[in-house]
Amino acid sequence: MPRGSGGPTRAGGKRARAGLTLLVDASSLIYRAFFAVPDTVRAPDGTQVNAAHGFLEMLSNLAVSYRPQFMVAALDDDWRPQWRVDLIDSYKTHRVAAADAEELPS
Repeated sequence: MPRGSGGPTRAGGKRARAGLTLLVDASSLIYRAFFAVPDTVRAPDGTQVNAAHGFLEMLSNLAVSYRPQFMVAALDDDWRPQWRVDLIDSYKTHRVAAADAEELPS
């Protein structure tokens, strides 16, 4: 970083807020993005990329809005934790898996 620049900058020349770390619940944002962005958003080979596109758009909006110096995204390693299933018999039982749907790897 050049001397006297006053700190790292973001798009538009706005400075990052020194010391601000933004923690992101990536699992919930990916889930929201999947349903928020139309499934017509696809890669050139036809692969559905609406969740990835929406998730990256959300991260970009967070970075522009809050200007954090650091951003950390955390994912759940189990989207259907056994302790919740044991606690609530009906946990996610209403959801039916689509036969041709792609899934995030476990």
